Amino acid sequence: MGLSLGIFDSDVQYSSHLMGYIKRRHKTIKKIRIFTNKTILYDYLLDNHIDVLLISEDKLDEGIEHNNIGHICILSEETYVSEDSDEKIIYKFQSAEQIIIDLFEFFPEL
Repeated sequence: MGLSLGIFDSDVQYSSHLMGYIKRRHKTIKKIRIFTNKTILYDYLLDNHIDVLLISEDKLDEGIEHNNIGHICILSEETYVSEDSDEKIIYKFQSAEQIIIDLFEFFPEL
């Protein structure tokens, strides 16, 4: 099958660039979808599964929880990450390649 990835971010330009890079460089990721609001995301999740949802910090207050999401990883605008946090956090404004490397370090089973 292949890995499915969702990007939940209000910055469509950022999400589109990240999606384009991933499509070109990482063939193991078969499905990539961009979501800008919770309603569209939840409509998609009715019939589809997302292995990893990358969610920007500004969307965290929307309380995303769904059985069809395997893992959630936060795209942070800050470079500081708390050592005692259980959340998976990736710095948003680094290279797309480094984002993918970090993602697979967090979830090696993928």
